[in-house]
Amino acid sequence: MPKTRHSLGFKIKVPPDFAKALRTRPLTLRAFQSMPPSHQRRYVEYIYEAKLEKTRRQRIAKSLSMIVAGERKRVTGWS
Repeated sequence: MPKTRHSLGFKIKVPPDFAKALRTRPLTLRAFQSMPPSHQRRYVEYIYEAKLEKTRRQRIAKSLSMIVAGERKRVTGWS
């Protein structure tokens, strides 16, 4: 995954639908932006790996709630 500077200040390339969801939640956006790039990447990869649109939407929703709760995504296991 190429590293790019996104217009929202992300250090990695964020899927447009995830970026849109973050923009609608300022507290979650700030929490995500404050994470190290490695933590941001774990969330982004989790979303990119979804094969179905329904799964992708579910993963975005789950990621948003985890980010605002201050949880860091583990490297292994996405329970």
